[in-house]
Amino acid sequence: MADKRSDESKPQSASSAAEVSESTAGNASSIGVQDVPKGFERVCTLKELETSDRKRKKCLLNGIMSIAVFLIEGKTWAIDATCPHQGGKLELGDIEDGGGRPNVLCPRHGWCFRLKDGYCEDISNYGVSAYETVVLSDGSVCVSQHAVYQPPIE
Repeated sequence: MADKRSDESKPQSASSAAEVSESTAGNASSIGVQDVPKGFERVCTLKELETSDRKRKKCLLNGIMSIAVFLIEGKTWAIDATCPHQGGKLELGDIEDGGGRPNVLCPRHGWCFRLKDGYCEDISNYGVSAYETVVLSDGSVCVSQHAVYQPPIE
C-alpha cells in the first residue's frame, strides 16, 4: 500500500520542534504558549515521551479516543492505541524497523502495524488509524483530530 501522505503530513521531527504559524487557540499566545494548529489537539509533551520507559504514551484524543504516541529516533508518531484483533495495547508493543519505517508489534499476538499509516504488515486490507503529529516550539506534541489513514471497512 502506498503512503497516502504528502511530505507536509509526515511526522514532525522532535529535534526541530516545528514552528507553526497558524493562530487558532485564542489567548494561548498571550501567556507565552504557541498556538495549537487548527484541527490538532495538544496531547502530551516531548519531555513526557523522552522520560517514559519506552518513549511512548497512551493519550486521549478528542477527550474520548485512546491513541498511542511514540517518539522514535527524534520523530513523533500517533496511531490508535488498541489492536482491532483482540484489543492488545499497542503502546506496550515492541518497535521494529520495517526497512526504514518503524512498526509496532501488538503485544498479544505480534501483529505488525506501520506507524506512518497504521497498515497491518501481516494481513492485507487491515490496520489501525494513524494521525499526523506536530511538535510545537514549547515541546508540546499535538495530534490531528482526524485520522490520516482509515482502515478499509469490510
